[in-house]
Amino acid sequence: MFDLIKKMQKIIFAAIYLSVVIFCPLAFAFRPDLPADPNTLFDLSLQELMNIPVVISASRLEQKISESPVSVAIITAEDIHASGLTNVPEILQFYGEVDASRQDRTRYIVGVHGLNSEYSDRTLVLIDGRNALNPVFGAPNWLQLPIFMEDIERIEIVHGPAGSVWGANAYTGVINIITKKPGKCGSLVSTTVSEFGDVFTQLRATGSREKWAWRVSAGYENMKDSDAAGAGRFQLGYPELAPLIPLSTYQTKDFLRSWKMDSAFSYDYSKTTRWTFGAAYSSSASGDREMAGRFPREDILIEMTRLFSRAEFEIDSQTSGHLQWYGNYAVYHMPFVTNCYNYFENDLEGQINFTPSENHLMTAGGSFRWTRIRNRNATPLGEIVFDEDQYDEYWTGFFLTDRLKLTDRLTLEGQGRIDHYSKSHTDWSFRLSSLYALDKEDRHILRAGISRSFRAPGVMLRETTMVGLSGLYNVVPADSDLKNESIYSLEAGYNGYFTDQIHFHVDTFYQRMNHIIGAVNTSIGPVTNSSFYNLDGANAYGVECELTWQKDPIAVSGFYSCHKLDLDVREQTIRAYFPADHKAGLRARWKPDKTWTVNVNYIYNNTVPNHPVLNPVGNIAVKNRLDLTVSRKIMSGNGEFMVGVTDLLNETLDPVHDISYFTSYETPGRTFFTRLQFTF
Repeated sequence: MFDLIKKMQKIIFAAIYLSVVIFCPLAFAFRPDLPADPNTLFDLSLQELMNIPVVISASRLEQKISESPVSVAIITAEDIHASGLTNVPEILQFYGEVDASRQDRTRYIVGVHGLNSEYSDRTLVLIDGRNALNPVFGAPNWLQLPIFMEDIERIEIVHGPAGSVWGANAYTGVINIITKKPGKCGSLVSTTVSEFGDVFTQLRATGSREKWAWRVSAGYENMKDSDAAGAGRFQLGYPELAPLIPLSTYQTKDFLRSWKMDSAFSYDYSKTTRWTFGAAYSSSASGDREMAGRFPREDILIEMTRLFSRAEFEIDSQTSGHLQWYGNYAVYHMPFVTNCYNYFENDLEGQINFTPSENHLMTAGGSFRWTRIRNRNATPLGEIVFDEDQYDEYWTGFFLTDRLKLTDRLTLEGQGRIDHYSKSHTDWSFRLSSLYALDKEDRHILRAGISRSFRAPGVMLRETTMVGLSGLYNVVPADSDLKNESIYSLEAGYNGYFTDQIHFHVDTFYQRMNHIIGAVNTSIGPVTNSSFYNLDGANAYGVECELTWQKDPIAVSGFYSCHKLDLDVREQTIRAYFPADHKAGLRARWKPDKTWTVNVNYIYNNTVPNHPVLNPVGNIAVKNRLDLTVSRKIMSGNGEFMVGVTDLLNETLDPVHDISYFTSYETPGRTFFTRLQFTF
């Protein structure tokens, strides 16, 4: 019966996709050609990013990065390529706004300004502006997302609440992965091999013909488990549970085998209308792990499909917009969590940008999202059990952005959004920012702002139970009146170019968080029951600065950040990690000639502390990480050979204990690799 339902869902899914693919461009068939080309969302290179107004993730408005209403960091395609890294969380950790830790070889804990865990969705993750969060458990399954590192044009990191344009769960920030556009990148074959036998292979075909352009990528990834990579020593987070957990029989199972495909096509219907659509798919098998004392030792199987269809248009030189549908569908077989669940997510959105008067730009839009979640347990003992077999959830949001240049030097931007969630309640977000240029050339800009965003509780927090460790540790249903978390933020910053080669920015913030969702534990004899409630709040504050110097053939960036999180009640079980108090890092690239490139990335994180009664348990140890790569162009520049080492300073990494896991284990640190790549 369950298989029949899955087949029916796929048929419905295909029908919706074909309908949108066919009818979206017809919606604009009546429009005459206009003289100007549209500036399309997420369609700009780094050079354009630094020299002309662009759309960035902070506001959905075309603006220079230095004129953004909130601080934004950009990881460029060149940064990603030169690092030699093979997944997004690995590159994110070299930026001071992001806290990223490896739980094992296939799982990462990622968040902007902390409050992160494997199941936390306080940082919104997007791919080309489209939701990539798991609607059941929160945070994305990073390594299973159907994306390729070489297909990423840039990653934008918004460090600050951004719910006023993106809606719920853009609570502490946004990570927006923006891919390369069809026909605007070359075809390639790339293979990376590590000393442990890990293999990452990608084939990409791109091209254009008349009004059509395309990009199609396919690849295979095979990662060995930590034991095969020279690590894997288990550690028990709660020593008092030693008599109940046969730790000596545990083996690491964090291997990964994954097939991926990603595609995007565009059709220029006219000079003012562009239609893009695409499909992405991944199928992966990875090893199981322990949770709440249960270790079924069955492989995890995940299938994920992402589809989209988007029409971008320009009515005149003052008015443009887009209509978009996208769908996310996934099937998870995760025995250590719950036997099987799937979700079917559809999102329809529209946006229009217009100029009411000179020096005045506005954006208005809205979205509707429908998500169906289904689950099937094999046994209620030890698995997370949902109160119902099926959930249909709806989300509607409307937003308005208003940017007004009052004088040659002073600009104000206001953002507001209202969202209604069928399983929670109506909530609101806003941002008000001012930017003041200290000089006529706009090379030195001061920014100040205030904002509010919220996080809505997902299915896992609202309607799940679990019986773990022979009934000694249990999760019981949540408070029926679970409220959204809210965050208020005060921000200020400076962005300046001292010369064409030297850039410096500094950003500060103070945040007040209310109604933080966490766990309340009650014990009756040896039995502990845990349930989710809105707990007290917290205060967060910090400062981030970065200095960049770039003069051929060298580019160097050094940064420092300090983040603090103070809970109203220290013993609150917030079920998430604190931010690292202090982070410092250096990114450097040297190109002595057209054939050689040397890249160095370094990061220092001090200890991430946790109270001993909190979950997750224990601290994340001090981390010093140094990555080094050397690459050389071959075959007249059409090929490249790279050798590198990641985490040169650490042979292994200490265990990281996340929510509800009683055990964890070492993972490999220092890893040598080679990469061979050909473009054509």
